[in-house]
Amino acid sequence: MCMDLIKIGDVSKWSWNKKLASLMCLVILIGVFLPWTVYTYEFGTETAMKISGTEYSAWGWFVLAILFSIFFILTGYEITAETDSGRIRVNELLACMLGFLVFIYSLQGLNRIRAAASRTGPLSVGSGIYLIVIGSFLFMVFSYLLWKENTGASQTVTLVE
Repeated sequence: MCMDLIKIGDVSKWSWNKKLASLMCLVILIGVFLPWTVYTYEFGTETAMKISGTEYSAWGWFVLAILFSIFFILTGYEITAETDSGRIRVNELLACMLGFLVFIYSLQGLNRIRAAASRTGPLSVGSGIYLIVIGSFLFMVFSYLLWKENTGASQTVTLVE
């Protein structure tokens, strides 16, 4: 069956790093759908228009990167790289790199929204983009710690000059 291909395992046996990295993926996905900008205007009574992340062109990249990250963290299969000192597990490092890309891209988006908000008075930053920035940073931290946990402290990567 299809579920035999992905061996997620018993969630109660997961480490805290794996649980928190998975939770940060969900936080980022929620942040995509929350408002990124709030435009407040007054016409008779005060009204606010909220624009979520799905109305920007970047939201698809966030979702795709996080779905790949979830795949790299939750599957039981190992993706390894060969080095002179042996094999190195890179599942969590790939997830960490995708988290880094989401973090940098969300910081750029936050900077653009803040710049637009400074030019127009009633525009402010919504909660969704903040959730993505915080969630992607914590996702990087927890996926790196998960990699250190799964590879062991004795395995190190050395660069050959």
